[in-house]
Amino acid sequence: MPGLNLILEGIEIGVGESRSMEPVEDLIVDISPERERFFGTPGRMLIPSPSTVGALINELPSDRLITTDQMRSILADRAGVEATCPPSMLKSLQSLARDEASNVQYWRVIKKNGELIAALPGGVDNQSTRLVSAGFDVDRERKPPRVIGFASRLFEGS
Repeated sequence: MPGLNLILEGIEIGVGESRSMEPVEDLIVDISPERERFFGTPGRMLIPSPSTVGALINELPSDRLITTDQMRSILADRAGVEATCPPSMLKSLQSLARDEASNVQYWRVIKKNGELIAALPGGVDNQSTRLVSAGFDVDRERKPPRVIGFASRLFEGS
């Protein structure tokens, strides 16, 4: 199956040993009635591609961080939809982190309370090491670790 590409409603999705089921480009889908309560609204939802997630991270000034909530909100606004799919955004972030050719500083994405993201390759230890190397302070004694004073270092763009 290596190298096989599927076309799903006109959108190419790579499948194979080195590729996962991630969209090559962004998808916009309807929020199902069952998920309206979770998202707080009916409407449409963005399933972001790794390139879209990476482009947003690349907009960050070198001294700034961004939360997953901020990212989902900004991406939804830019796509003109009501929401961004949380699991799909995380998968795109993980894809960027696994891509050795990528220069995207994925480790600058944190949770809304400053916590590090265990689901990234290398877990919180890797993310913590990268953040400290970039000049951020991390409380490694907390479980999970958190960026100290993260609120003053958050991205303010849209």
